[in-house]
Amino acid sequence: MCNRILKNITCGIYRITDLITNQCYIGQSVNISQRFKDHIKAGLGINNTNNKLYSAMLKDGVWNFSFELLEECSRDYLNEKEKYWIEMYNSSELGLNSNKGNG
Repeated sequence: MCNRILKNITCGIYRITDLITNQCYIGQSVNISQRFKDHIKAGLGINNTNNKLYSAMLKDGVWNFSFELLEECSRDYLNEKEKYWIEMYNSSELGLNSNKGNG
């Protein structure tokens, strides 16, 4: 399904939002479709990873999260753009990011 929705968009910045708490996570990827799938697996407990995003997904259920593309960009700008969007949403303080980007 991710492949059909995102079509040829592979590289950019995305946001995952907990629809219950309205907290969000900002991330970057050179293959957003695959990254969404990886997040969903971890949110279902398939991968043994522990962070704020996956803890929230396990608690609230992955079906209560929205996944969206914020910006398509080249690989060269990913770090800069991720920091910008994390600051814009203040997702390291009020959201589900564990740091201010690139960490």
